[in-house]
Amino acid sequence: MKTPGYHFLRVFMGIMFLWIGISVFKDPLAWGGLMAGWAVDLIPFSIEHLMISTAILDCAIGFLMLVDFQMRWVSLLATLHLLGIIVTAGLNDIIIRDIGLVGASILLTVDDWPALNRFLTGKK
Repeated sequence: MKTPGYHFLRVFMGIMFLWIGISVFKDPLAWGGLMAGWAVDLIPFSIEHLMISTAILDCAIGFLMLVDFQMRWVSLLATLHLLGIIVTAGLNDIIIRDIGLVGASILLTVDDWPALNRFLTGKK
Protein backbone atom coordinates (compact mmCIF):
# COMPACT_ATOMS: atom_id res chain seq x y z
CA MET A 1 0.00 0.00 0.00
CA LYS A 2 1.31 3.40 -0.98
CA THR A 3 1.83 6.11 1.63
CA PRO A 4 -0.14 9.37 1.63
CA GLY A 5 3.10 11.15 0.68
CA TYR A 6 3.39 9.05 -2.46
CA HIS A 7 -0.16 9.96 -3.49
CA PHE A 8 0.34 13.68 -2.77
CA LEU A 9 3.52 13.66 -4.87
CA ARG A 10 1.82 11.69 -7.67
CA VAL A 11 -1.20 14.02 -7.79
CA PHE A 12 0.79 17.26 -7.64
CA MET A 13 3.31 16.02 -10.22
CA GLY A 14 0.33 15.09 -12.42
CA ILE A 15 -1.14 18.58 -12.03
CA MET A 16 2.25 20.13 -12.80
CA PHE A 17 2.69 18.08 -15.99
CA LEU A 18 -0.85 18.91 -17.15
CA TRP A 19 -0.32 22.61 -16.40
CA ILE A 20 2.96 22.72 -18.32
CA GLY A 21 1.46 20.77 -21.23
CA ILE A 22 -1.44 23.22 -21.54
CA SER A 23 0.97 26.15 -21.24
CA VAL A 24 3.15 24.75 -24.02
CA PHE A 25 0.06 24.28 -26.23
CA LYS A 26 -0.82 27.95 -25.71
CA ASP A 27 2.60 29.28 -26.79
CA PRO A 28 4.86 26.58 -28.22
CA LEU A 29 7.37 29.02 -29.69
CA ALA A 30 7.99 30.71 -26.34
CA TRP A 31 8.74 27.34 -24.74
CA GLY A 32 10.84 26.34 -27.73
CA GLY A 33 12.93 29.44 -27.10
CA LEU A 34 14.27 27.76 -23.96
CA MET A 35 16.07 25.11 -26.03
CA ALA A 36 19.79 25.47 -26.64
CA GLY A 37 20.76 26.39 -30.19
CA TRP A 38 22.65 23.15 -30.76
CA ALA A 39 19.54 21.14 -29.81
CA VAL A 40 17.30 23.15 -32.15
CA ASP A 41 19.75 22.49 -34.98
CA LEU A 42 19.39 18.72 -34.46
CA ILE A 43 15.62 18.47 -34.95
CA PRO A 44 14.51 17.69 -38.53
CA PHE A 45 11.20 19.60 -38.24
CA SER A 46 9.96 22.90 -36.86
CA ILE A 47 10.42 23.85 -33.23
CA GLU A 48 6.66 24.44 -33.06
CA HIS A 49 5.95 20.81 -34.00
CA LEU A 50 8.47 19.58 -31.44
CA MET A 51 6.90 21.68 -28.71
CA ILE A 52 3.38 20.53 -29.58
CA SER A 53 4.64 16.93 -29.35
CA THR A 54 6.17 17.80 -25.99
CA ALA A 55 2.88 19.32 -24.84
CA ILE A 56 1.04 16.12 -25.77
CA LEU A 57 3.60 14.07 -23.84
CA ASP A 58 3.37 16.37 -20.81
CA CYS A 59 -0.44 16.17 -20.79
CA ALA A 60 -0.38 12.38 -21.17
CA ILE A 61 2.10 11.99 -18.31
CA GLY A 62 0.06 14.33 -16.15
CA PHE A 63 -3.23 12.57 -16.82
CA LEU A 64 -1.78 9.11 -16.25
CA MET A 65 -0.22 10.25 -12.97
CA LEU A 66 -3.54 11.69 -11.81
CA VAL A 67 -5.39 8.45 -12.50
CA ASP A 68 -2.53 6.35 -11.03
CA PHE A 69 -2.13 4.24 -14.17
CA GLN A 70 1.07 2.18 -14.60
CA MET A 71 3.04 4.59 -12.42
CA ARG A 72 6.31 2.70 -12.64
CA TRP A 73 6.41 3.26 -16.40
CA VAL A 74 4.81 6.71 -16.40
CA SER A 75 7.19 8.02 -13.75
CA LEU A 76 10.15 6.45 -15.56
CA LEU A 77 9.01 8.20 -18.75
CA ALA A 78 8.65 11.44 -16.77
CA THR A 79 12.20 11.05 -15.46
CA LEU A 80 13.63 10.50 -18.95
CA HIS A 81 11.57 13.38 -20.35
CA LEU A 82 12.78 15.77 -17.64
CA LEU A 83 16.40 14.66 -18.14
CA GLY A 84 15.99 15.32 -21.86
CA ILE A 85 14.70 18.81 -21.11
CA ILE A 86 17.67 19.53 -18.85
CA VAL A 87 20.13 18.32 -21.50
CA THR A 88 18.55 20.16 -24.43
CA ALA A 89 17.85 23.41 -22.58
CA GLY A 90 20.94 23.57 -20.40
CA LEU A 91 20.91 24.83 -16.85
CA ASN A 92 19.41 28.25 -16.36
CA ASP A 93 17.14 29.98 -13.85
CA ILE A 94 14.04 28.22 -15.19
CA ILE A 95 15.39 24.75 -15.95
CA ILE A 96 17.24 24.38 -12.62
CA ARG A 97 13.90 23.50 -10.99
CA ASP A 98 13.67 20.44 -13.21
CA ILE A 99 16.47 18.83 -11.21
CA GLY A 100 14.13 18.63 -8.20
CA LEU A 101 11.37 17.30 -10.42
CA VAL A 102 13.73 14.58 -11.68
CA GLY A 103 14.31 13.56 -8.06
CA ALA A 104 10.57 13.47 -7.42
CA SER A 105 9.88 11.37 -10.51
CA ILE A 106 12.70 8.96 -9.58
CA LEU A 107 11.11 8.58 -6.14
CA LEU A 108 7.76 7.73 -7.76
CA THR A 109 9.48 5.20 -10.04
CA VAL A 110 11.36 3.46 -7.24
CA ASP A 111 8.41 3.50 -4.87
CA ASP A 112 6.10 1.89 -7.44
CA TRP A 113 8.62 -0.72 -8.57
CA PRO A 114 8.99 -3.24 -5.71
CA ALA A 115 11.92 -5.15 -7.21
CA LEU A 116 13.85 -1.95 -7.90
CA ASN A 117 12.97 -0.63 -4.44
CA ARG A 118 14.30 -3.84 -2.82
CA PHE A 119 17.46 -3.69 -4.92
CA LEU A 120 18.19 -0.06 -4.00
CA THR A 121 17.35 -0.38 -0.33
CA GLY A 122 18.82 -3.84 0.21
CA LYS A 123 15.59 -5.02 1.88
CA LYS A 124 14.02 -8.36 1.05
